[in-house]
Amino acid sequence: PIMTPRMKWDKSNDSRDALKYIVGMADLLSYLRCVAQVWETYDSQGSDYAYSISPREVPRRAITCLKNLARGHALLTGRNQITLDDIPIVIKTALDTAPIERVSLFSLLIANNGILTTNQILSSLNVARKTALRTMAELKAIGLVDMEDFHEPGQNNLSKRIMLNQRFNWFLSDPMITKIIPHTRIYSNQDTD
Repeated sequence: PIMTPRMKWDKSNDSRDALKYIVGMADLLSYLRCVAQVWETYDSQGSDYAYSISPREVPRRAITCLKNLARGHALLTGRNQITLDDIPIVIKTALDTAPIERVSLFSLLIANNGILTTNQILSSLNVARKTALRTMAELKAIGLVDMEDFHEPGQNNLSKRIMLNQRFNWFLSDPMITKIIPHTRIYSNQDTD
């Protein structure tokens, strides 16, 4: 039998910065993939939602999977340690495992410095108002954002605004993140409400 030479992995030389990205993406995934049931409350005309959520997943398994992905990428490029060059595929793959409507809103939040109004979501993602409000309520329920009512200039009715949870503010200014995360994604679900 032909023996394939084994490459000895050098964990001691794994980039600390790269490992921080892996942990940060696993933490984000624990929020994005959290199961939340959201429903319209009685007599709300689509503006208020109630919700129930399951506990967030512990990021430990996601960290292991994302680290192994980075290792695989490193091996493909002939390296025996993780570097920042392995992080773009980790970020893209991690976001592809979360619900697209949540990732779309998260990307839009990043593009808008962590603050979004219902009207911005409507114009940017081309979705129905009820869909935008329901998804905003989901992000609030899972703890990714805070939500508040506010008066939009030139409007009489209250509008909704979401603000990124401070835990994830590092996404707003990190050049690798802002370069990789897509800022306009289209919902893939039927938006017929």
